Amino acid sequence: MTVLPHPTDNPQTYDRLQRVLAAGLRRQVLFAVCDHEPLIQTLSQRLHHGLGGEQVALVPLPWDVGEPQLLKAIAAVLQDHPHLGQTGMMPILELRNIPQLTRQAPPVQQQFLRQLRSLGRHLPELEFNLLLWVNGPWLHQIQHSVPEFWRWHTGIFAFSADQGITPVPPPPPSPPLPDPDPAGAFPLITLAGTWEPTAPLTPEALRQQVQQYRDRIAQGETALPLLDQAIATSQDLLPHLTTPTEMIDALNDLGNFYWLRSRQHSPDNPAAARGDLEQALSQYQAALTPLDDGAEAPHTYAMVQNNLGAVYSDLARYGEAARHFQQGVWAYEASLRYRAVDNPKYGATQNNLGTAYWHLAQHQEAIPNLKASIHAYHQAAQQYERAADWPTWAMIQTNLGTAYWMVAQQEPETSHLEAAIACYRASLQHRTPDRDPVACATTHNNLAAAYWHLASDGDRDGETALMELFNAAASYGEAAQLAQGLSLMDPPIFVSFDFPTTYHNLGIVYYQIATESRFNLSVADQLLHLEAALQAYSQTVAFIPPTADLYPTTIIGMVQAIRTCYELGGIAAQNKALTYVPGPLLSQVLAQLG
Repeated sequence: MTVLPHPTDNPQTYDRLQRVLAAGLRRQVLFAVCDHEPLIQTLSQRLHHGLGGEQVALVPLPWDVGEPQLLKAIAAVLQDHPHLGQTGMMPILELRNIPQLTRQAPPVQQQFLRQLRSLGRHLPELEFNLLLWVNGPWLHQIQHSVPEFWRWHTGIFAFSADQGITPVPPPPPSPPLPDPDPAGAFPLITLAGTWEPTAPLTPEALRQQVQQYRDRIAQGETALPLLDQAIATSQDLLPHLTTPTEMIDALNDLGNFYWLRSRQHSPDNPAAARGDLEQALSQYQAALTPLDDGAEAPHTYAMVQNNLGAVYSDLARYGEAARHFQQGVWAYEASLRYRAVDNPKYGATQNNLGTAYWHLAQHQEAIPNLKASIHAYHQAAQQYERAADWPTWAMIQTNLGTAYWMVAQQEPETSHLEAAIACYRASLQHRTPDRDPVACATTHNNLAAAYWHLASDGDRDGETALMELFNAAASYGEAAQLAQGLSLMDPPIFVSFDFPTTYHNLGIVYYQIATESRFNLSVADQLLHLEAALQAYSQTVAFIPPTADLYPTTIIGMVQAIRTCYELGGIAAQNKALTYVPGPLLSQVLAQLG
């Protein structure tokens, strides 16, 4: 039987949370973080008891973890309890079961995140507070996947069942959405002379003008005014076309212009972007109509289907993501029917297909779609390896690693994590610090997380797990140092992950190396690794303000490591450990050491 600590084993955190709840502040979104689900229930019950004499209502929100419908659940509670808030203090709705989502399929998890996204849009107008109980992974997931909800949070309260810190390696970033094939869409044709508009234009003049737009856009000109002119001229040309081939090419061009314009609109104008994508979709579909099954014009059919797949993938950003990604998959698969293995564009379409399957897996049938993604990425990688296109090959290897990593979250087999590690390591053969430091840092960060998860498998023998943790530490260190160096450049270059968090993860890994009994390390070695953990934590706080959510967690990690040094080596070891604490933090750490 597991013996839970009493809630007052986390006295400062518990008291602070109870005081905030009792204060009756308005529109609070509070996160209580605990990685032990039974302790969550104990802490929650104690809060309800402790607030019993206060003029505040703490109300558990009943909701189905298997089918999250938060907005309906909130509406039902408020309707069934009209007395809530009559004291003049906002009620506090409590969500307890979020950690259970870890055991749900990805579509269910995505549904919950969509509910939070919707809730985030309405929070300013709602008359209640929220207390969300989460574990470490879900705190990270909400922070990075639902920023529109996360920005409303007003406090984080971290509880620990063992006064330790649970490792929370973040998931790798998703592969980028695919683009249409520009080489197929815009053949580079350079025309002599310059163009000056005249009116009215003859059909031949319109043809030449559209050709010049295609040429300029192929060279990289994509400003909105140019695309506006290209679209208007292409539309003027359509009524003058007489053959199916001319019409198909013109419709494909027009679809390309609309697609490119959709990406030039301001993020504040999603309606315009979506409108252009729907127009592009219409033009590509019209181009496909006379092509029937593609047998008569296979190359053109494959090109248009590939571009259609890219538009569907972009449309997924604006709603009905599962349907649009599924349509994108079908379009890429249709394109591949007529793209022979020796066609240079075969690998690009397979890569696009792999990415569409990866995104579809986030919404439905996670395992089949992820495995289909892996198959497509392998096909793409073979083509780029054959062409010696190493930058693209390395990118696909990273995408493969991410897909394997995601499968490992659903099917806990070490073979999936081992495959992810092999892919990330292969990518790093070409993603080196001097060639591509941003990609190198990101891939190392992903590789470290995969090693960390693999070492956490309880069936791994101690020697193997220890080596995997050392590998995780090496990759976290490389990722953090590269990202730190890039951030200090003038102008700074930013990576897709938060490098202070990577330093923090490095500290946790070293602490794990030092304290897991299965490793049978000598006391001297344990102390060395605890000192390495403290150095990593010191790097963490060097790059974050005291107001950052990670700051108090890192201080806790420092205190934990120093206490362990004392337990292993007495006052001498503790004093040496304190030398790794930055001077401005020394008084704060000493106060927590008691």
